Amino acid sequence: MIFKPILPELLVLATALTALMSQASPRKAARIVLAGFALALTAVLSLKGQKLFFQGGLFVSDAFAVTIKSVLLVSAAFSVSFGADWLAYKRFSRGEYAALIAFSVAGMMLAVSANSFLMLFLGLEAMQTPLIFLTAYKRHGERSTEAGIKAVMAALISSGLWLFGVSVIYACLGTADFARIAVADKSAVMPALLIGVSFVTAGFFIKAGQSPFHLWLPDVYEGAPAPVTAFYGTTVRLAVLSAFARVVIVPFGDIGFYWHPVLETVAVLSVFGGALGLLVQTNIKRFAAYAVVMTNGIAVAAAAMGGFAAFVLFIGINTVLLTGLFAVMLSLRVGGDLSEELKVLKGQGRANAERGALYSLVFLGLLGLPPLAGFWAYFAVWKAGFESGAAVVVVLLAIGNILPAYVFLKIVRQMYFFDPSDELSPAPEPMKIAIVSSAATSVFLPFFLGGVGHLIEQTVW
Repeated sequence: MIFKPILPELLVLATALTALMSQASPRKAARIVLAGFALALTAVLSLKGQKLFFQGGLFVSDAFAVTIKSVLLVSAAFSVSFGADWLAYKRFSRGEYAALIAFSVAGMMLAVSANSFLMLFLGLEAMQTPLIFLTAYKRHGERSTEAGIKAVMAALISSGLWLFGVSVIYACLGTADFARIAVADKSAVMPALLIGVSFVTAGFFIKAGQSPFHLWLPDVYEGAPAPVTAFYGTTVRLAVLSAFARVVIVPFGDIGFYWHPVLETVAVLSVFGGALGLLVQTNIKRFAAYAVVMTNGIAVAAAAMGGFAAFVLFIGINTVLLTGLFAVMLSLRVGGDLSEELKVLKGQGRANAERGALYSLVFLGLLGLPPLAGFWAYFAVWKAGFESGAAVVVVLLAIGNILPAYVFLKIVRQMYFFDPSDELSPAPEPMKIAIVSSAATSVFLPFFLGGVGHLIEQTVW
């Protein structure tokens, strides 16, 4: 079938249109979208083990795309569930939230499978436009409006830089297709080509919130509705970083002399910038934003030093743990209000031992405390770095990763050594599932790490 490679994207798009035109309630729209995601995931998995092209090679469905899209759809399903519960909690009757999520996910899937800068641009813009509406979803809230404006400005700047870089690359090589760029002789146009690649890289870094382009990211995370913040920190970052990893490894895999210093420097800046930002945060949304900046830096380093396998292992585990963090954020409900203050966690381990244990496993997993799963995710990147000869970078990244230990351990200590100041309402079902899944992954995944690593190597290559 001619449309087989792009069938998952078509299913997600059809689902989004159905949910939008049905004018359904938020919960019914969410069920429609979740059903569409399940069908799309089935279609994605049916493509496993095949390498298929669409539109003359502009779009590719390969092992990397199948792996990332599978994680992406599951992550997006959690975002839809979070949003449906939040809309009911806030008594919003607008049902377009789930449809906007689905439209954005369709763009992400196009970007992940892009085999040309043309398809990549279409995917990224299709992802970004619904995100702007979602960011400003609370249209009567000043913070949401401000976050929406900043999201628009960041999108415009990143797209402008990205398009200028692509135009330079096209002028140098006469093509925008990844396969042709990969085999082209770049030596004759190298100085100008690197300028184009640098602009493309800067555009990606703004979208991913990488240091030093991350300054507006905490503001957007804080001002956006809570489930949209969760969507940004899990699904959106996964799509953007995966699309960037393909650019680094496929068309420009032969210019490692450029990627290694640039990406390793940005990774170190992001880890230290994120870690230092974590030290002073009291708002859990801003706390999550700096945690994302920090872990994005590690993901970039993984792509530069270890290729697809190290990147997928790290970002897969990290996405699960971040989903748990955002579920914790969405479960901080005091009476009729959703709190954003970290101080609400004080004493919750005493008040509810089960809740305290699950929250602690999520936080300590993100910290990378041995022997939890987060530690092995970091270890895979450190190992790849040593094997690639980047020992100094690995040491710097490890030192930067130690800095937020004070914050994470302080949060855990306050949950058990202080009396609770607020009584939390029971966590809604979607948040419970996400927190339990994240905590279970943190504890039990290390026992199956060898099999998981072997599976990733098979699926990626």
